[in-house]
This record gives sequence, structure tokens and C-alpha cells, in this order.
Amino acid sequence: MGITLPPLRSNFYNRPANAIYGQNSAFLATRDKALNSYKENKAPNTPSNTGISKDSARKLVDIESSAIKLRDSADKFLNNKPLFESNDIYDTIKDFTKSYNEALKEAGSSSSEAVRSKASSLSYLTKKNSEALDDIGISIGGDNSLSVDDDKLLSSDREKLKGLFGGVGSYAYSVSAQSAMINYQANLEAAKAGTYTSGGTYGSVSNSGSIYDRYL
Repeated sequence: MGITLPPLRSNFYNRPANAIYGQNSAFLATRDKALNSYKENKAPNTPSNTGISKDSARKLVDIESSAIKLRDSADKFLNNKPLFESNDIYDTIKDFTKSYNEALKEAGSSSSEAVRSKASSLSYLTKKNSEALDDIGISIGGDNSLSVDDDKLLSSDREKLKGLFGGVGSYAYSVSAQSAMINYQANLEAAKAGTYTSGGTYGSVSNSGSIYDRYL
């Protein structure tokens, strides 16, 4: 049985390729197809988008913005061979871990069980890659946040970095998809009880405007 989804703030799942990051539409199509499948085939017992969200509109803005930043940070690696051949790769990885920690913290502190579930999935994904991450100097803390050993990262084999972050099926690819799901779930929460308008912006509950006006 199908469900009716609320309007999203932008063409988030089908945005055009970003040439700056070396992406191409064919490369991202696989991820977008998976995300669309997730939206269209949610389990029947998924809570409906009615009632009042337990998170404030401001909190939902923070969750969505951090998820978008993480998605963009992960997408910088995808199909971007020149990045892995330059020294910029190190700072890009460190920036990624900062975005990861912010997104995990925001989503993990949500009052919505559905949003927290997506944060747990992100954390689980990272733990599954813990050995490979540790090999390049990225460790997982007790609070599931990431930290970087600069010396170990700088001495890492470039092929290992490319394997973790570089293409379809990589850790970065999966993080990008998972961050999109966090954003989508927070979007559903924002659709509740007038926190989201038919025009795709927050209503009078938050008075904050569209997240995409500020972050994209």
C-alpha cells in the first residue's frame, strides 16, 4: 500500500551533478535510485506524518543542515580521482569527520525515534568499517564520534584512501546515502502540525524560512 509523502524543500535526491567535485549524473544515479526506492517502499508500520513533532522546528533545521553538510562532505570524494592524487585529500577527510560528528550528534539527540534510528544506522555503518578506518588513522570514540591521528593519516596508502572514500559502494558513498535518509526523516518530522508549509518552507511555528535559502 503506497503512502503520500510531504513536499520536500528541494530536488534533494535528484539534484544535478556538481562538476567542482568531479561528479557525474550517471555516477549519482545509482545512489538516487536507492534513495527513491527507500521513500517508495517504507515499511507499512512506519509512523504516519500526523500529530506534533517532538522536536522543535529549530532543532529540525539543525538536523537537516548537518545532514546536508555531511552529504556534501562525502560527495566531495565520489568519482573524484584528482582529489586522491593531491594533498587536499587529507584536509578533505578531516573536514568529513567534523561534518560526520556534527550530523551524528544532531540526529542522535533528536526526540524522534525515527530520526535517532537513522543516526544509529549511520553509526553502525561506520563501525562496520572501523578496521579500515583505523588503518588510515580514523578511530571511533565511546560516543561514536570520529577522531583523526594526523601522522597516521598522512602516512596512509593512497589506494586505501581511495578504497574507503572513492566510489560506488565505498564508505563515503554509503555515508552520503545515509545522511540523505537522515535529512529525509527530519523532513517528515517538519511536515507535522504546521511546521512545514505547502510551499516547502517552515511556517509560523519556527519563523525560520527555508533551510535551503541559507545552506545551499
